[in-house]
Amino acid sequence: MMKNFKYIIGLSLLFLFFASHCLAMDTIDNQIYASLFKKHVINNRVHYDGFKKDENLFDEYLAILSHADVKSLSGDDLFAFYINVDNAFTIKLILTKYPGINSIKEIGGFFSNPWSKKFILLRGRTVSLDHIEHDILRQAVTELYLLRLRANKINKLQF
Repeated sequence: MMKNFKYIIGLSLLFLFFASHCLAMDTIDNQIYASLFKKHVINNRVHYDGFKKDENLFDEYLAILSHADVKSLSGDDLFAFYINVDNAFTIKLILTKYPGINSIKEIGGFFSNPWSKKFILLRGRTVSLDHIEHDILRQAVTELYLLRLRANKINKLQF
C-alpha cells in the first residue's frame, strides 16, 4: 500500500519545493491550500482522511484555481500555479474514491487511466491531469531550460 502512493508523495515534495512561489502569488489566494496542506500533510505523507473531512473547504480552493485569471502571472508564479493545480486536483481525484482505494491507479477503467480523465475545469475548458503535466508543466520546464541554456551561452561569449 505504501508503494502505491509514491506518486502523491512525489507531488507533495514538489509542492514543498515550490511552496515559496506558490504562496507568494499576488493574484491567487492560496491560503486555504496552505492551511489544509499544513494540517493534512505530515512527514511528507498526505493524510486523505483529513482532506476528506475538509473537502468542502478544499473544493472552495479548487474553485479559486478553476476561475483564476492567470493572465497576470508569468514565470515562476505561473509555473507554481500549475504545480498547485496538478497537486490539488490529484488529491481531489483520489478523494472521489476515498476511502476504498489503495492507489490512484485503481481509478479509471480497462482502457483509461486516472491521469487521462478530464475533470479539471480550468480557464473555461475541462482538462486532465495529463494535460496539466505534459502540455503545460513539461513545456514550461523545457522552455525554462532552453532560456537558461541560451543565457549561459551568452554569458560564456561575453567573457
